[in-house]
Amino acid sequence: MVSRHIIPRQVCGFDYFIGTAIYVYGILSNADNNPSGNADQLFFIDGQPSHTFTHTPSGDGSFVYDYVLYANTGLPNGRHTVKMQNGQPGDLSSLILLDKFIYTAYALRYASENHLCSLCFQR
Repeated sequence: MVSRHIIPRQVCGFDYFIGTAIYVYGILSNADNNPSGNADQLFFIDGQPSHTFTHTPSGDGSFVYDYVLYANTGLPNGRHTVKMQNGQPGDLSSLILLDKFIYTAYALRYASENHLCSLCFQR
């Protein structure tokens, strides 16, 4: 007999960019279960908490597309780190369906900069 155990984890996404603004888009689920559409994300800019996003599903099973989960337009032009934490310690029932990250920059010279995106799992 094979036993499979699912270990709940907080999921964090990191993205590095050079620019003045960032927008994080996602898809919201209004399902009550299988999986639940509850969403609870915490966003950090340059290591500092910046925004909390929560969504409580309506229960009708629909989806909301192209939804802005986070927007920050007041950044100085330069290199920034955005971190997104999905779920809170002790309450990991949070669904995230990421669509896209959009960031802006004043200068085209940054087009050749390396872009790094990573994903980590925390227990």
